[in-house]
Order: sequence, then structure tokens, then C-alpha cells
Amino acid sequence: MDITERKQLEEARQTASNRFYTVLSEMPLGILLVTEDGLTELANQAFCDIFKLKQSPAELKNLNSDEMIEKIRNMLVNPERAVARIREIVAQGKPVRDEEVSMLGEKTVLRDFIPIQIDEKQYGRLWIHIDITDRKKMEENNSYLASFPELNSNPILELDRNGKIKYQNPACKSIFPDLFELGLTHPFLRDWENVINKLTADNSEQHVIRDIQVCDLFYEQACFRVGKNQIRIYARDITETTQAEEKLKNQFAILKGIIESPLTPIFSIDEKYRYTSFNSIHAGVMKSIYGTDIEVGKSILDYMIVEKDRNIAKANFDRALNGEHFSDEAYSGEESLNRSFFIVNHSPVKNGEGRIIGVVVFAQDITERRRLEQEKDKYNKELVEKNAELERFTYTVSHDLKSPLVTIKTFLGYLTQDMNTADKQRVEKDLLFINDAADKMGLLLQELLEMSRIGRVINPPVKITSEQLIKDAVGIMAGPIADMGVKVQVTGESVGLFGDRTRLLEIWQNLLENAVKFMGGQPSPQIEIGIERRGTDTVFFVRDNGIGIEPQYQSKIFNLFEKIDAKTEGTGMGLVIVKRIVELYQGRIWVESKGLGQGSCFRFTLPSALKEKG
Repeated sequence: MDITERKQLEEARQTASNRFYTVLSEMPLGILLVTEDGLTELANQAFCDIFKLKQSPAELKNLNSDEMIEKIRNMLVNPERAVARIREIVAQGKPVRDEEVSMLGEKTVLRDFIPIQIDEKQYGRLWIHIDITDRKKMEENNSYLASFPELNSNPILELDRNGKIKYQNPACKSIFPDLFELGLTHPFLRDWENVINKLTADNSEQHVIRDIQVCDLFYEQACFRVGKNQIRIYARDITETTQAEEKLKNQFAILKGIIESPLTPIFSIDEKYRYTSFNSIHAGVMKSIYGTDIEVGKSILDYMIVEKDRNIAKANFDRALNGEHFSDEAYSGEESLNRSFFIVNHSPVKNGEGRIIGVVVFAQDITERRRLEQEKDKYNKELVEKNAELERFTYTVSHDLKSPLVTIKTFLGYLTQDMNTADKQRVEKDLLFINDAADKMGLLLQELLEMSRIGRVINPPVKITSEQLIKDAVGIMAGPIADMGVKVQVTGESVGLFGDRTRLLEIWQNLLENAVKFMGGQPSPQIEIGIERRGTDTVFFVRDNGIGIEPQYQSKIFNLFEKIDAKTEGTGMGLVIVKRIVELYQGRIWVESKGLGQGSCFRFTLPSALKEKG
């Protein structure tokens, strides 16, 4: 099987995953990635530096929310209020921007609180912390900065309400040498009217914070009203931060695109077998197999109600968590007819530090391919059986038909001689042998023709009940039944059937004839004909108290021309015909007997005849 596309998809997913964790780890922003159940997935070095943590990023892995809050509590000016606010944000589960938290000696902003969603399921939360100490000092000391703007390395300028530039500090002149000439047409002052409206309208804002792009650079502007007519702008270069955020968003998009591949089921789990992500195809497969919806944060093993499935899956996950990449074939479901088959690829997932933190699984559904293989095996088996049957047929034609022909030819010779001698008694005897041989040959040819027509010459299907078929079969066999003194009992309910009436009647007629023929010397011969339920199956049966069948012969009696007792009448094709008709209606037939003298019970099903058509 060509697995090139699957391998390429896996490599792309692994590359995206590694890039994702590398970007988070190396970003200059303070990053804290928390899973849906509150465990720390990743904390980078910038986060540790901002909160002056003694632990390394690796040591913060898997801390729960309470433990992490305790780590940073000592750095907060008002820890109780800050912790309460953090819990409130987490409970809401909504994105938050510029949430400000005071720290001892400085300020920091929880710039972004992002619930990460994959496949409409919430995977976890991403906290992005930006140290804005300089900006806070700049906002709180406007008069100082205004007095010493020449010392500031960031752009500072003042404009009147009409947008005319009144002042630029040296940093602004250096960074934007053409700002004074271009004025409001410069990208740095784009959309100036909205800024003016916000700062000068009734109930106006004290300041406006906005991001501006100038060519490939990004700046954060803090715009303040000074007096009635002056607007002062303090700017900070946030290019590095913005590019890092954009790169992070791209990594999320790539990862989500891979996970949402429409080609194959994909899911990932953590070290405790809990879902961290899955695509809609995998969710649909799990729903069809186990009948329930899956959720991120829940163990995949909890959904597997079949113990064998659960044990195999756990063993494979453990192999991958130990660093092994491998593909395996697996199936799910209890009943063989309802199983789904897959080729499953397991790959360990590593974080930016190279530690295995989970497993990603790509599964290719090969149920249809397996079904075709099973059908092929079935057809091959049937072909072998047909070939064996053909060999027996050839033997019968060459032996059983040859035998009466030899008899006829032999006694024709005798007949000639006896007619020449006018021996009337011997002539009559010769004719009797010839007639018996011809009858035997005719019967054999008739049954061969009858068997060959099953499934090809079809009478129009009709509605009929099992009660009527049984009644007709008993009527046809009334003579032999009376001669043998057999007591026939019909039990169970009647069911409706739809099919070839003649063929269906042959089933009960042949089984009834078989039961009468092999009653033996039973002093009180009895036959029971009925119906019973076995689960969802309707099973018909014909039971007798005759000579019975030894176990070693029970599988042979349905073979072509197979006769346990060669001395009995008939060709041995009655049960073969019954089996062919039963299989024509997608059923099966079998015999149950405890051995000689214990009687026999023939059971059979007719599934497609029970499904009324038209």
C-alpha cells in the first residue's frame, strides 16, 4: 500500500508541532500555556524572568493552577485581588486583552489571554505577559518626559488639533526624517481624525492606545491630550513582539490545518492518555464504534468499552511515550461483522526541550479493503468447495451413471440369448433388471438437473406463511408417514415468508422425507416441526427420534452425493438441494445429534425470505 501521502502528512505535523513549541519557548514575551484541566504545559524563560522565578521552565511543567499562582503571589502588589481577577478570567473562558496586574517595584500587563480552540473543542489557555514598566513610567511621568524628551530613545511628538506638528524629539526625527514634511499623510499619523475625536469629544478618553504599522515596522502609540489644543504622542517599537505574535498565530493555523485533514482520523493525547486534540473524522469514528461523543481532557481509554481494544491501545500508547515510532494494524468493535479496521501510525510528540509530552496518532480506515479481502477469501473457499463438488460430480457421472449403463448392456446381451431359447421366465427377469437400471439412471439425472436449476430458474416470489408450507409438506408425505406410523407435531408460531414457494416447500419436504427414511426400528416414531428464536435470529427446525448421526459424519451429509449408508435408497442429493435453497436465501443449515439411536435435529435460517419485498 502506498503510504507516501500519510508519511508526508505525519512529517509536516511533527515539524509544525516542533516549531510551535520552539516559538513559544524562545519568544521574548512571557508565555504560559495551560491545558484545559489547569496544568502547565509550557512556561518559557521570559515568563520566569518577569516573575523572578527561581525554577527553570522545565521545573514548572505540570504544575496546577493553584501551585503556579503560589509561585507568582509574592511578586504581586495586591495578591488577593490579582488572584481573584485571574480566577475570574479563567472561569469566563473568553479572550482578554491588556489586563493589567501590579507587581512589586514595577508593572506588568497580561496582554493576551487566549483560549486555544481546535475542532471546536477548547484545548487550553495561552497567557502572554509583556513587561510594560517603561510605558507605565512614561504615562505616569508625562510632565517629566515632556521636560526631558531629548533623552528618550523612543519617538515623541506634539501636534495641534488640526494635525500640525509642533514638536519632534531627536529620536522621532532620526526614525522618521520625512514626518514633518508629510504630516498627516505619513503612515505614523494615519487615521488621525479618530484619535482627535476620542480625545476631545464629550466624556472623552484620557488617552488612546493604538498600534500603527510603518512599512515593515510596528509601533504602539500612547496619545494624550495636553491642555485644550495639544496632543502628545509617545511611541514604542513593538515590531519584534508583533512579529512573534504573528508567527505564533501562523503556527496555530498550520497545526490546526494538519489536524483538520479530511484524509484520515487524527488525534493526540498527553502522558495520561487524555485527549489534547482530535479532528472531526476521528470523533465520527469513535462515535460510530462506541456510540458516544469524545471530549478534550478526557482519557481515550475511558471511551473504549471493549477491554481488548483498551488493552491494545494502552500498550501502543506506552510504546510511543517511550519514544518509538511505529505503524500497526488494529480493529475496533465487539462483533466481527461490525468491526472497523485501521492502519494506525503512532508518533511521540516532544516539547521545545526535547521531552516527550504525548502521542499523535494517524489512523487510516481500511475497513472496506478488509471487507473485500474477506469476500475474496469467502469466494476462494467457495471455489475450493465447488471444485471438490465438481470432482465428486465427475466421479458420479463416470461411476454411478456408468454402473446402470453396464447393467443395461449386460442384460441386453442376456435378453438376446434368452429370447433365442424362448425362455420366457428369464426374459422377464432380464427386462426387470434393465428397467431398474434405467429408473436409477433417470432418477440420478433428474436430481442433477434439479440441483443445477436452484438459483437460476426462479418462480415469481409470493407471500406465504411457514404454517402453510409445513402443512403442504406433511400432506405430500402423508403416505410414508402413515406407513411408518410416525406421529408429527407442529410447534411454535407461524412467520410470514416471501420467496419461491416451490423451492421453500422443498426444504421442509426433503427434511421430512429424510426424517421418515432414517427412523429405523423406532417403536414410537415422532417428528417435531417448529420455529424458535435465538437472539435476533428466527430458526426453523425438524427434529426426529430416529437412528441419529455420529459426530464424524455430521459435516459430510450436506456434500454432493454423500451417503452415510450406501444401501439406502436415493442418490444422496436431498440434503444438498436443501442446503442450496437455504443459502439462496442467505441462510445456513446444520444438524445436531448425540449419535446413533439419539435422533437428529436439522436447524436452518432464511434471513432474506423473512424480509418482505415489494
